[in-house]
Amino acid sequence: MYYRSVNRGVFLTSPGRYTIGLVMALGLIAIASSYNGIYLAVSLGMAILIVSGLLSEKVMRHYELVDVAPVTAEPNTPFSVKFRASNQSDELNLYGIENLVLPPTEKFPRITDKIKPLMKSIAVTLPPSSISEISGTCSGLARGLYRKFVVLQRTLYPFGLLAKFKLDELNTHIAILPGYDEKLAKRLREEIQKRISGNGIDQQFHSHRPFTARDSLRNVDWKKSAGRDQPSWVLKVYESFVEDFGILLSLDWTAAANAPTEAAYEEHLSHLRTVCEVVRESGRRLLLSDDEITFWSGYDACINALVQAPKFESRHLGIVVPATKITPGSYVQLSVAGDYPQWGKEPVRVYG
Repeated sequence: MYYRSVNRGVFLTSPGRYTIGLVMALGLIAIASSYNGIYLAVSLGMAILIVSGLLSEKVMRHYELVDVAPVTAEPNTPFSVKFRASNQSDELNLYGIENLVLPPTEKFPRITDKIKPLMKSIAVTLPPSSISEISGTCSGLARGLYRKFVVLQRTLYPFGLLAKFKLDELNTHIAILPGYDEKLAKRLREEIQKRISGNGIDQQFHSHRPFTARDSLRNVDWKKSAGRDQPSWVLKVYESFVEDFGILLSLDWTAAANAPTEAAYEEHLSHLRTVCEVVRESGRRLLLSDDEITFWSGYDACINALVQAPKFESRHLGIVVPATKITPGSYVQLSVAGDYPQWGKEPVRVYG
């Protein structure tokens, strides 16, 4: 039984239903036997139900769930959440309130004591005029960015016979990452380390600068300096790609969009997320590109784009997260096709 006008409702718990049944049975026995002691038991049972309803109504009237702290978690894996709740009463302590977070829906579900929430927390007690942090748990969510849920706030206080509740929308920022592939991560660490050590990568010509007396003659550009006086000589300046390269990760959305199953689609996103994690470990710059026109620069921007990638049924839409400002520099191109990373042969220079 739910009243939208006051946003509160009530239902009988299993002990409450048994109590009602017992009270009614005692009433029938009292009528049949005219035994006054049984009437007293009936009165006591009814008084307990009334007191339970009045006390739980006070709890719900003054209780408010403020918000949930932002969370980043692995897909389909239990994780902890932090709720903040307030007691708006100046005098009353509030006891035994549950926060049950449900999927967003246009129609509120039928509220019973067997409802299965996505997230749950319990506030044992809230002092008057206080805002308290309450620890809770989530059973796990699929990859994606969750901004809104429905939260059922209820209390069984004081006797557990009646459950008083109210429903509210809860704004959240829960980011569930694509999966993490440890085998791919190990392979990528080894390959990035080879590039850092300089295997197969030489310095590249970058520009010229004026020659000074402290410079070695070895790097003088004699073609441009021939016939000139020493103050007019120019020196070749080389760029050390090994020391300063970043990773330009190809999103390859065509491969993702052509994934035959949801598992294959999510696996593709998992490989991309794994690359992002390994690049962050290495301290290298990271640039994610979907078609060499849209770029996301840096770990946070790249992960945000992958988290908000469309679900399997909408994958043809592509990622709609706005592009970010490009960090210029030298990058080695990397594409993850299946389980095998494919590196570009030559570094490329990206300009902001």
